[in-house]
Amino acid sequence: MLTEYDKDAVMAKMMQVLKIEKNIILDKRRGNPCRPLAIYLIKRFTPHSLSEIGNSFKMDYSAVSQAAKKFELKIEMNSETKEIMQRMLTALMEG
Repeated sequence: MLTEYDKDAVMAKMMQVLKIEKNIILDKRRGNPCRPLAIYLIKRFTPHSLSEIGNSFKMDYSAVSQAAKKFELKIEMNSETKEIMQRMLTALMEG
C-alpha cells in the first residue's frame, strides 16, 4: 500500500533524498530534471488535482499531464533518470 502525501511532503522528501533546495525543484529552466520528477511524484502520490499541481508550478493543468507523461517516457529511455526515480519511489514507499 502506498502512503498518500501532500505536495509539500513530496518536495521535502525530494530535498532530503536528492540533497537539493526547493528552488531547484521549482526552477523552470530547460533541462531541469527535478521539476518533471516532482510533478510526476506529486501526481502519483497525492490526491491533488492537475489544476492544484499546476498552480504550484505556475502551469496549466494540461501541461501538468503532459509533463508527467513525458517524464514517464524519459524514465524508460534514460537509466540515470530511472535510478533517481527508483531512489525516490523507495523513499516515498518507506514513508
